[in-house]
Amino acid sequence: MIKIVFCIVLFIALAALGIHFWIGATGGDGMSVLGLGATATAFLAFVAFVFRPWLWLRGLIIVGALAIGAVLVDQVAYLIWHDRFETFVTGLQEDVEKGSPDLAERMDLRPTSLRIEPGQGLLFTFEPPMLAWTYHVAAASPRGHRVVARWHRFLEHAASGTQVDPVAETMIEPHQAFSVSVATSEDVLACRENRERQWMVSVEAEPGGHPL
Repeated sequence: MIKIVFCIVLFIALAALGIHFWIGATGGDGMSVLGLGATATAFLAFVAFVFRPWLWLRGLIIVGALAIGAVLVDQVAYLIWHDRFETFVTGLQEDVEKGSPDLAERMDLRPTSLRIEPGQGLLFTFEPPMLAWTYHVAAASPRGHRVVARWHRFLEHAASGTQVDPVAETMIEPHQAFSVSVATSEDVLACRENRERQWMVSVEAEPGGHPL
């Protein structure tokens, strides 16, 4: 009896949370979308626990819960990484305005690779973490890229006509890596006549690239 009451209370709580997050998600609130995904995962796990006699149905529900959970982990990992990257770029730009970027202080977000360009500027490449797995699936093969591209087109279509917030916008757009170029006026041929040393920072998304 206690188990039945507990299941009923849990079901009502999850249903209420789902409705709450659904209302926010339809309004373009990105955090509500994440909350809805977490609630859906918990609800499916709960249903799989309740429907023990029907093994085939239980298996399908578990697969659904794992799929939604995997997408949720991907989005949360990318959002956290993207926020850290934006903080890194903002701090670097503030340092450039002061005239002396402190790269050592800013490198709490580790780049994937670093190389020195022909003009002696530094080029950092930042890629999403492994938990943001859709990025790595898309980068691994053309087929993976097509599958992930279709997923993001579906998200864009689902959000069409809705004013989404920055969190939801980041979730809808395909995951991207970024290149950050740091150079001084002495490193750039066109600027060598300038006697003052000036720091220059450019940020581009890959592939394609657009300045931030």
